[in-house]
Amino acid sequence: MELHEPGRIGEEEILARHIRLAEVLEGKRPLDWLDLETFIYDASCPTIPGKRVALWSIATMKACLKEAFVVKAQQAPEILTIYPFFALNFLPGANDVPRVYAEVFRFALQLSALQPLARFGGILRALRTSLQAVLWYHTQMQFEVASAFAASWMAGAA
Repeated sequence: MELHEPGRIGEEEILARHIRLAEVLEGKRPLDWLDLETFIYDASCPTIPGKRVALWSIATMKACLKEAFVVKAQQAPEILTIYPFFALNFLPGANDVPRVYAEVFRFALQLSALQPLARFGGILRALRTSLQAVLWYHTQMQFEVASAFAASWMAGAA
């Protein structure tokens, strides 16, 4: 979806996004990655370039975590209230504050940058198949360590 300047979005497009989101909230259909984008479109915190980065972040997470990740989380509704990915301190747009966007940008950048690593596929498989909060935090720590190592290695190579 193309991100238009705020004053140029058609009412039909806004209404269609809100109807889709209302269907999720009413339990008529499951949440999907497109719904997460809706939060970004309606956010007031980020600038237009910030919204573009947020949409890239959602697309990156979707590419790495796959469609099944969001579907699986909804098979156990309690996950939506306790799993860190769906928490208000991580879900961009749902909690429209700079700190949330910074966390999402960092996570997406790490996903993007760490893909070439040999064990990255296994880490992602574990993250997709086990919706345990402890694994989410463990993965975050692995990403931080790998990112720090990569940064120090690059600084030494320069």
